[in-house]
Amino acid sequence: MQVNITTTGEEKKTEVSNIQSTLGANFEIVKVLYDQPNRKYHNFGHILYMFDIAKQQGFKLNELQRLAILYHDSIYVTSRKTDISNEIMSIKLAHSHLIKIIPKPALKLVCRMILDTKDHVPGIELSKEIIDLDLWILSEPEIIYEAYRKNIREEYSHLNDEEWKIARKDWLKKMLHRRTLYYTKNIEAVQALAERNLAKELSGYS
Repeated sequence: MQVNITTTGEEKKTEVSNIQSTLGANFEIVKVLYDQPNRKYHNFGHILYMFDIAKQQGFKLNELQRLAILYHDSIYVTSRKTDISNEIMSIKLAHSHLIKIIPKPALKLVCRMILDTKDHVPGIELSKEIIDLDLWILSEPEIIYEAYRKNIREEYSHLNDEEWKIARKDWLKKMLHRRTLYYTKNIEAVQALAERNLAKELSGYS
């Protein structure tokens, strides 16, 4: 199974326009965060990619899921030395932007979906598609996966090679030891591709 990540500009425009109309000026605040030059992978392209894959795989995202996708990496600091995760900081931003826009029960769901992207384990049903989309890059053909890996390495350029090797190996092992990486239906082939990419990268750090 090969994943085609090409979609039309019109499709992307529709998804972004829908969110932009909901958020108004706050949309530009979020986009500026994603467009920071140090964000080589976790940038706005990552958000567009998730929407692309959702369309290609027939995921029928609702408004709350689209908002969760937009905000889930809105704060992304690789050198953070506190116990407050990027996801918690992203939740705080989402809450401040959405508290007067959507009902509190809906906001609670958005925040939960964002939180579930921290460990990529769904705490609610709505998170399953979000997690799958967030990790879909792991199942891409080798050339795309390698570009992803290089971009992640650049985001952690503050680590020397040995520090990076130790941290990355730990993460790869953690992902490979999971019972499953994906939670939606018919993802066996995607799971196999992701495991192949992860195992190959891990073997390169031996």
